[in-house]
Amino acid sequence: MTPQDFACLPELFTFTVDVEAHREGSTGIARCRQATHAILDFLESGAQQGTFFILGSLAKAAPDIVRAIAQRGHEIASHAVDHLPMERQDRQSFGQEIKDSRHFLEDLSSSPVLGFRAPFFSLTSKAEWAIAELLHAGFTYSSSIVPGRSFVRSWPGAPADPFLWPGGLLELPCPIGRLGRLPMGLPCLGGINLRYLPAYRLRRMLKTIKSRAIWTYCHPYEFDLDEPYGLAPGIGPLASYLLWANRRTLIERLGLFMQGRRSVAFAQRMAEIRGYLPAAG
Repeated sequence: MTPQDFACLPELFTFTVDVEAHREGSTGIARCRQATHAILDFLESGAQQGTFFILGSLAKAAPDIVRAIAQRGHEIASHAVDHLPMERQDRQSFGQEIKDSRHFLEDLSSSPVLGFRAPFFSLTSKAEWAIAELLHAGFTYSSSIVPGRSFVRSWPGAPADPFLWPGGLLELPCPIGRLGRLPMGLPCLGGINLRYLPAYRLRRMLKTIKSRAIWTYCHPYEFDLDEPYGLAPGIGPLASYLLWANRRTLIERLGLFMQGRRSVAFAQRMAEIRGYLPAAG
């Protein structure tokens, strides 16, 4: 692929990272720390700014990771406390836990924490209750849904552009590309899809992205090029292999996408993004 393959997309975007340790114990945290610093160096080499959604449990175990990200000038946001789909979060305790975690991230970073991203982009109609809890906890925006019909968790009928939930929480939907003539879409600017989609398919999907608030996403483990293959917790050999392989492809494709573009943290784009909201009727 070449930078020209991404020419159909806006020049302004946000580079986002879901900061979580995909291995258990101290080894997983150490690898996450090392890989996060690799991402920070990657962004610094291009003078780019990003938004890092950090898992609360990881922040508790390794507060130095949060401080390092903030000290490099990036936005700190929340990725929930535990890496569970929203429909599996404890509805009774979620609100207070996410509020406490937000305050903890603010203390570590010495900056406001405005944003939230649900693990697995799992804010769906099954967890609609979480929207009010996020507002009550003090969040300004969410970046948690896959709009329309998809093969992954999604919210059918949701718009591709940013919108406001009832109550005023700003939602920044995941950019999705269409799969040919199918009435389905997939996130294609990050993660496993950016690593594995054939170049010809990715080129076609990029041209179908409708969102004007473009953002990419990745995880620290995808920048851990030296990690040996091993079974990941809770999944089988095939899924573990898919998590492990093609990491260099993601880094290369992100680098191509970023040529000639400028990444700005979500917190710095609020005025621009609100300009994409539907006009009051």
